[in-house]
Parts: sequence; C-alpha cells; structure tokens
Amino acid sequence: MAAVIGGIEAFRVGDKFSHDTYEKLLRQQGLSPAMFEMRVRQELAVQQLRHAYAETAFLPNSTVERFIRIFDQQREVSQVRFSPDQYLSQVKLDSAAVKAYYDGHRAEFALPEQVRLEYACYRSTIWRCRWV
Repeated sequence: MAAVIGGIEAFRVGDKFSHDTYEKLLRQQGLSPAMFEMRVRQELAVQQLRHAYAETAFLPNSTVERFIRIFDQQREVSQVRFSPDQYLSQVKLDSAAVKAYYDGHRAEFALPEQVRLEYACYRSTIWRCRWV
C-alpha cells in the first residue's frame, strides 16, 4: 500500500514522497488517510477483478455491463456519533415501571418461531436429503 501511495505523483515533492503534502491534499478533499487508503485498496481490488475478467475468454457482455454498472454506483451515507454516557444521567429507570410496561406489551417483545435451512435430512427407510 505504501508503495502505491508513494508512487502517486501528487504526493511527491521533487522525487520523494512528502507526508505533509499527502496529508494536506487529503484534508483539502475532506479525507482522512484511513479513508483514502480504503479507497485505494478498493480501487486495487477492482483493477484486479477487471484484469481477471479481461483475461478470461468466457466473459459475456452482460456480465461486463453489470460489473460496470455496479462499479459506478455511489451511495451517500450519513453518520452521527454520540456517547451514551452523555445521556445516562438524564435517564431515571424504575424497575416496577419497566415490568409494568413489559407486562402490558408482551406481544411487541415476542417473535414468531422461525428457522433458516440450507438443506433438511429426514429418515424414511433410507436417508434422503432435500435441498431447500
């Protein structure tokens, strides 16, 4: 990773990598070094994947088009951080009130029984497996 980032011309002063320039340019873009390195890793992984597909003679056009659409997708994510300790002093919890609430709303806390199977085996005269 260091070799890849060190080879980026924008982070070089003269013929050497400049950590100050690196951090300054990332700050200007609103990125932390960790965020930038994550993006570089993702781009390297995508390049490896593209190269692997490009070298394969069995790649249909629909797969290439789907891969390009997926690669070009972008998501916008918002994040809010808060510390529960900030609010802990504001919470007054009475165990009798909690029990009364639970007793009055039992149906909200119940989940139907469920299971997720990949396959099921049952015994008749011989063992048989059926994929679900």
